[in-house]
Amino acid sequence: MKHSPNFIPRRFLGACLSLLLLPCSSAWSDDDPLRIGFSFNEGTQAGSGGVVTDFYNTQNGSFTGTWTGDTYFRPGFSGEEGDFSITSGGNRVRVDINNAFGTDWGSFTVETHFTIGEEVGFRRLIDLHGHEVLLQKNSANRLRTNLIQDPADNQTGVLEGDRWYHAAVVYDTAVEGVEIRFYLDGELWASGPARNPWPTEGPTRLVIGASDTGGSPWNGFIDNVRITQAALTPEEFLLDGFGTELNEPPPPPDPLPDAAELQFFWTELDLGEIHTRRADGSGSAVLVSGLNRPIGIQVDEENEHLYWSEDGVLGESDNGRISRSSLNGSDVVVLYDATAGDAGLGNPQGIVLDTAGGWIYWADYMTGIYRAPLDGSGPVQPIFNDAGERYTALDLDLVNNHIYFGNPNSGALYAVDTSGNIVVWGATGVIGNGLLVDMANDRLFYSDSSSVSTSDLFGFNPEVLTGNLSLPLGIAFDPEKERVFFAERGGLQQIGVVGVDGSGGQPVLIGLDNPFGLAVIRSEPLPGGYAQWLEENFTPEELLDDSISGPAAVPAGDGVANLLKFALGLSAKTPSRELLPAAAMMEGSLRLTFDRAKVDGVSLVVEASDDLNDWSTQAVEEISVEDLGDFERVTVEVSASAVESGKVFLRLRATEL
Repeated sequence: MKHSPNFIPRRFLGACLSLLLLPCSSAWSDDDPLRIGFSFNEGTQAGSGGVVTDFYNTQNGSFTGTWTGDTYFRPGFSGEEGDFSITSGGNRVRVDINNAFGTDWGSFTVETHFTIGEEVGFRRLIDLHGHEVLLQKNSANRLRTNLIQDPADNQTGVLEGDRWYHAAVVYDTAVEGVEIRFYLDGELWASGPARNPWPTEGPTRLVIGASDTGGSPWNGFIDNVRITQAALTPEEFLLDGFGTELNEPPPPPDPLPDAAELQFFWTELDLGEIHTRRADGSGSAVLVSGLNRPIGIQVDEENEHLYWSEDGVLGESDNGRISRSSLNGSDVVVLYDATAGDAGLGNPQGIVLDTAGGWIYWADYMTGIYRAPLDGSGPVQPIFNDAGERYTALDLDLVNNHIYFGNPNSGALYAVDTSGNIVVWGATGVIGNGLLVDMANDRLFYSDSSSVSTSDLFGFNPEVLTGNLSLPLGIAFDPEKERVFFAERGGLQQIGVVGVDGSGGQPVLIGLDNPFGLAVIRSEPLPGGYAQWLEENFTPEELLDDSISGPAAVPAGDGVANLLKFALGLSAKTPSRELLPAAAMMEGSLRLTFDRAKVDGVSLVVEASDDLNDWSTQAVEEISVEDLGDFERVTVEVSASAVESGKVFLRLRATEL
């Protein structure tokens, strides 16, 4: 499928958002001590009315749960530096650990990354329930631990409020009487006998961000916390976070071999937007915005249409809708709307298309499975409902006219025919927010709260393909390459991929906002980017010399910089001054017409000035765009008032994204 000629992304994401973050996870072995590591959801702020939930991860099966938030530390790359903010309103995360460590913890180490707020007074960072305060600051903004017996030897110097710290407390039972060692940024600040060593039973839980009752709340940011059932040395601490440098984003994922051909469409739940991007990072655009919690998304390639569902206002009902647009986000049409009286739109979730039959099917969270004509002509037809169930993901078996769907509350799988007659009822499995039917191989693929898995068509014989995820939701199938793509709302906030046999799992696009629904198509690669243009125009030796191949360099001696030539589709070493556009008076207005190459990575802006010092786009208006295949002919006009005021200068400026 090729793009229609009018495919023009509405908004490109800058390079800082395209080069995304990839954590490097540690490889555990059976000989390693038990570790529990967790970090906090981006944007979660305690005391703001949201619910803070406990999440966990370990390297073996003795303690169950999932990651949430970042799986690594990246201050400055998580919105407001920290992921979890403890405010004066009070809140805390209470982690029950006896499930993992047992009642006798033995030696252990607790680490965390944190910042300190401006408020003075005692503030709890980490507590051991039923025992001593593990970490807190005093009124002088010095960090201390109460585990050390001698109170005069248990605190750091004064902490600064504009930087991240790493703190670690080691509880070492190998030393007679139990020794406590207290570190800040890997430096030993205090050590000594434990104030109150427990002979057998350790604390029942760890409390992060306040006391166990919620008092003395921490007033800075907290990111990662790791608990290890061993007395670690500073060389074993996670001083630089969970697998990356402290202040540098990790490298982007390795591109898939066919990355330039894979175009993703996904819904951003909290942003209320539909996004698109190629697997190689090109073609980034926000196609549709201003939506009300978009959930499911599907592509009709033959007719070049996007379909999506909007869940409506959280906590309310009867305010959802199903909409359609062209693949470039234009021509948005609301097909079915609860406010117009259409049924099954209280909280619509996953959607699926039967383009041959002319139907769109969807799951309404509270009420059941529905379908309606693709063209919006109605009416909505109920297929199946059961008041005690919940409905999210669904898919079609068009060979047998069966509809598969899952219950995220019970993890059960169901299938009915298009008349609502039950085919499969309540089979085992953990069917969550993504569901795919592979009739060619009699398999199901589905997402649950922490993994992407597969099973037979009845939900039996489940097998995890990739785990340790945080809320994977929409999934999309690529039968040609035998792989499954998935959107992960927490954790990496990524679009990832895994083979149908569990091999080849990796991130594809990471650092998204809150991706939910996912669709993928294969289409012609976009024209090459700036890096490719440089390789085509310069030798390897010239690429190392910015005076020749740099964006501002003019190797042809014509005064036209490389970046501008790339944006205009010109050759780097061929003099091109005579090919540059020129302004002219037309129909009483000053106009400029130029041919813009359809390439990624650069923006062309026309600016006006009356003194050659101060430049602005305010007086410039784009009046036409003509599609020329690989180029767009753009005409801009300077407002009449600006021309009448006297001298007017125009310039065409290229900016690398």
